[in-house]
Amino acid sequence: MEGDVILLDSSTKFNSFGQKLLTLDFLSSPPTHVAFVSGKYSVHHAMPRPAHIEVTLVHEILNPKKRWSVWRNTHLNNELVSDQGAFGRLSVVVNNFLGDAYRFQNFFSKKPDSSYCSELVGKIMSGLGKELPMPSSKLLPLHLQKYFIENDEWIDVTVEYVDLLKEDYLYVGLYADDVEVQALCTQAFIAAKLDYNNFSRAFEVAASGAKVKSKSRVRVDGDKGWVSIVPIGPTLPRTDERMRTLAGKYSELFMPVPTALHDRMLSKYEAIKRGVIEPD
Repeated sequence: MEGDVILLDSSTKFNSFGQKLLTLDFLSSPPTHVAFVSGKYSVHHAMPRPAHIEVTLVHEILNPKKRWSVWRNTHLNNELVSDQGAFGRLSVVVNNFLGDAYRFQNFFSKKPDSSYCSELVGKIMSGLGKELPMPSSKLLPLHLQKYFIENDEWIDVTVEYVDLLKEDYLYVGLYADDVEVQALCTQAFIAAKLDYNNFSRAFEVAASGAKVKSKSRVRVDGDKGWVSIVPIGPTLPRTDERMRTLAGKYSELFMPVPTALHDRMLSKYEAIKRGVIEPD
């Protein structure tokens, strides 16, 4: 559900020890990564280069072999359910960070247009009018874990995601014991993810201007002022019909729930795929 926050283990023991050292809490078992659910399946999170601030799917980060939990702010959820414009506002907030850099050093000294994982979630929640226990630049995954457990406004909805994914063949395929199936699904997923992130960053560049990690160039062509979007991020060839089909299925999951904002993005999608977009 849009607005949920994912806590998970995805990094090294150094990350866990570093959090314990910074918080002087050596008894807890902290999560090592945090992500924000921005669509039914899509997730915004901050990762070290080359990804930086990117969009991915819950399929990638909710590894069934690792520890993870999902938490929901009941007030934000009520707004998203009852207010038709709330999802559009959420989309604007989260996509504003596309093109920003990953930078853990922000914990010690802030730098514009950059975030580490829990800082990004803190900034998003603040942008949605939901404050967390401390400034975003000082927020660690361990802080969020403790806050969610102790605060009645947050509920554990992990089981919803287990039920959502357990029979999803696109999810199961990524972790299949069959090596060929896993490789095919992984390649198709990566192709879809690269395509969507190139498209999303290009759209943000056209609308708001480039950032340091936008991975897109904008060129104005001709008297009509059309903008050519040139993605710098890599793409993968669809050399196999099965891969093309699977990549298309993963691509569908990246698209958020239809809203006025989503419809506007869809109306430009084909133009962007052709390399040309007409401004509003």
